[in-house]
Amino acid sequence: MKLDFYGSAPDAGKIKKFFEPGWGLGHRFILKAHASIYRWAKKFKPDCRIDGENGNPFFSDYTDSLRAWDWCESDYTPYNDRVKLASVICPGVPALYDEHIHFKNLYKYCIRSAVARPIFFNVEYFHGDMHKPTVREYETLSRILRVVQCLNERARDVAPQNMDDGTIFDQAGRLIGKAAKDDTTLVSRKGRVFEAVLLNDTKKKLVKGVVIDPGEFGLKGKAFSLSVEIAGGDAVVLRRRI
Repeated sequence: MKLDFYGSAPDAGKIKKFFEPGWGLGHRFILKAHASIYRWAKKFKPDCRIDGENGNPFFSDYTDSLRAWDWCESDYTPYNDRVKLASVICPGVPALYDEHIHFKNLYKYCIRSAVARPIFFNVEYFHGDMHKPTVREYETLSRILRVVQCLNERARDVAPQNMDDGTIFDQAGRLIGKAAKDDTTLVSRKGRVFEAVLLNDTKKKLVKGVVIDPGEFGLKGKAFSLSVEIAGGDAVVLRRRI
């Protein structure tokens, strides 16, 4: 359940009377409303997730995940600092990216958000740049998100350092994934199987590759490389078991 538009709380300068004055005004009112919705939602559906957007530690007990708030530009990187801030203000509440409404940079957004978890509300039509994806573009998005999902399901909550270096750790503190600084490569490890998302964000066909060192992931084995020729604007997933 997404709780949104906190700014619509009663304005002390305009409203003087309430049915229940004890609810107060401003953030006090928002907190009581948030807590009430949270309790009732959990009563009717205990496994539901309450998604909030208020970076306030007083809301932590009534929030299951914290969105980084809408950023309506094709440059998704401002989410990085927002996620870092949210992870510090509300420790114990998973900090998430927010939706990317542009198709431009969508694949790079997905790769970077593997560190913090992505959010999608609409993939049929990206109203930021008025783009409706083709079948091929959906297939590319699906390949990337499958790897992102595999990492998200096993990852512990993001910390500020993770957003800086692209590292993804599991609940036991073991490295299970890493996103490149330019957000065109994502490496995932599950057991002894490595997967690499390789994105060609140019318009021309080119060869992309990555070198993977199992030792960095706590495994024995020699470093190896994965590479492939990729069409412009496309992404592939390569796999290797060691």
